[in-house]
Amino acid sequence: MTKWKPYIAFAILLALMDMAFAFWMMRNYGEDIRIYLKKRQHPPIVSVKVNTQEKSEPQKVKNREDRKRDMKKPVEINDKVKVESGKSQISFKEIIAGIREKLQTIFQTKENRALAEEKKKRDQLAAEIKKRTNLSDGAIAQILQYEQRTGMPVKIVLAVMEQESSFNKDAVGTSEDRGLMQIIPETEAWLCKKYGAQFGITYDPKRIFDEDYNIALGTIYLWHLYKAYPQDYHRIFTEYNRGYYKAENYYKEKGHYITTYSKKVMEKMKKYEELELYQKE
Repeated sequence: MTKWKPYIAFAILLALMDMAFAFWMMRNYGEDIRIYLKKRQHPPIVSVKVNTQEKSEPQKVKNREDRKRDMKKPVEINDKVKVESGKSQISFKEIIAGIREKLQTIFQTKENRALAEEKKKRDQLAAEIKKRTNLSDGAIAQILQYEQRTGMPVKIVLAVMEQESSFNKDAVGTSEDRGLMQIIPETEAWLCKKYGAQFGITYDPKRIFDEDYNIALGTIYLWHLYKAYPQDYHRIFTEYNRGYYKAENYYKEKGHYITTYSKKVMEKMKKYEELELYQKE
């Protein structure tokens, strides 16, 4: 949203200038404008010329007397329209309300435009994932939802998923690894106990092959490791594959966390890096 800030500031400035000009016009020329518009709505009646020579002398005298009486009559003032120094009356509250309404319209338009742009990018991202995998629309939607909730890059989730199950939701491994993210029973129970309330997940082993449930658990597990070891991808992937204790034993023996598994996932990540183009603002 940072790129919109200059445009929003400029729009606010224009709105304030517009309101100030409208206020100045109403204060200085409001009554003139009102009279002009009133004349446009009610055009003057065309008078019929009368030959003054045809009038009789008594009628001329009568007309002069009528004019004298009219000059002595008080001018009637319409209570509904009061003119003060040629300026129309407009309250400060009305001006503020007008400015507020206009600013709300501007902000709402900008917000709607930003939301539409965000939706367009996510639709494009979903379409690109669809091209590169055989995942269902529901699975892709779940990946994108948990990318928003956890901040886990899509490229990491897809790379691990491809390495673990080749995007087969019914895959079963040799160590009771199950589903798209190959979650073992112990990890499933631990994740639900630790993060179930935070993410609204209820422990249910019967659902382990459900795409939504499996993707949620796998992404949360990667997020947990990503928080513990920021940017240390080999350690993250090795521990995801082997578990904490086996990963630590491997480190004690080798002095690093680089494994065949972690290298394969890192290689697969490169295929999905261009997807980040659809995630940048």
